[in-house]
Amino acid sequence: MRKTALVIGAMLAALSTTAFAGGKRHITLHIVNQTAHDFTNGNAEHKQVHVDSVQTTVKKGQTGLVKFHFDEDTFSDVMMNVTYLVTADNGAQVEVKYHVDKSGSDCKIVAPPDLDGDYNDCDDIDVHYDFENR
Repeated sequence: MRKTALVIGAMLAALSTTAFAGGKRHITLHIVNQTAHDFTNGNAEHKQVHVDSVQTTVKKGQTGLVKFHFDEDTFSDVMMNVTYLVTADNGAQVEVKYHVDKSGSDCKIVAPPDLDGDYNDCDDIDVHYDFENR
């Protein structure tokens, strides 16, 4: 009886480890600055994410990178918000948002009224956030 209990316990432990372990998902956010202004003071807020790097300045005409990874499992609620100040007189900022939960991936952009923002497939491991002047 004791041996059966140990075997069942070991099987349950293996199942729970498998359910929670999952793989690592590596994501790179590409901040494509096609505006007339530099993006400065890059700042990242994140939840359940291991940040590899955040480029703090993205000069006009260039692309900045934010690299991070997380454990891919159905129990995660992963969030990454990156903000940059736009070097203009009004102190505006741009923000890119990346979020994954059990429903899937979701991307958003917040930009001042004089800039347009767009992004490509949010389920890709390389998400491009494009900014340009209106």
